[in-house]
Amino acid sequence: MAIPSRTRLAAFASATVLGVGAVWGGAPAASAAPTEPGPAAVTTEPGPVAAPTAPGLDERTAARIDWQPCADAPGVQCGSITVPIDWNDPGRGGVDIALARRPATDPGRRIGALLINPGGPGGSGVDVIKQDSMLSADVQRQFDIIGFDPRGVGASNPILCPAVPALPPPAEFPTTPATFAALKTFNRAYAQDCRRLTGPLFDHVDTLSVIRFLRGYCGLQAGEEADSCGAGQG
Repeated sequence: MAIPSRTRLAAFASATVLGVGAVWGGAPAASAAPTEPGPAAVTTEPGPVAAPTAPGLDERTAARIDWQPCADAPGVQCGSITVPIDWNDPGRGGVDIALARRPATDPGRRIGALLINPGGPGGSGVDVIKQDSMLSADVQRQFDIIGFDPRGVGASNPILCPAVPALPPPAEFPTTPATFAALKTFNRAYAQDCRRLTGPLFDHVDTLSVIRFLRGYCGLQAGEEADSCGAGQG
């Protein structure tokens, strides 16, 4: 069987509140393939997950989020938004980004929305909102608190890798040129199997792609600007 791998997604380096505009534009996103050490390939794994087709990937698509009550979290709404796998080539298909929203508890005092990224690496913003928003009651009274699973994490097309090694892995901490070369070879082979199981998103799980999502999402639902609060390993 395949297991999700915690990916190295850097969101924001510290617990900082940043204002971000409601635009999909920005500098082109770079792509980086994770290459985690781990077990070798298993030939009985299922094929890669197919990318959803996503014509018209733009702000109009984002604005049509269908918020519905989360079955496993009373008072929380769940939804998703489809964004390009490759921001530089939207025609390659899309990836569904999972979202969870906890509406402001005092609508009369509502200021706006606050988008949460718990960092990690590999942290699920959806789970944070379902369990708690990690913010004070006063903030929750005045803001809709929204969490998301970054691409490659949780319910957003998670990175999948082989669970059982076909061969014993080499030394984790090589001490000679030969053992270092063996570790590099092993890691490359392991990454190829993760790519095969995960599908086309594997080569586009990177910080800039997540930032493009953050810049584009904030404010699209209601036509207003939103703030983002993130935490991570800086």
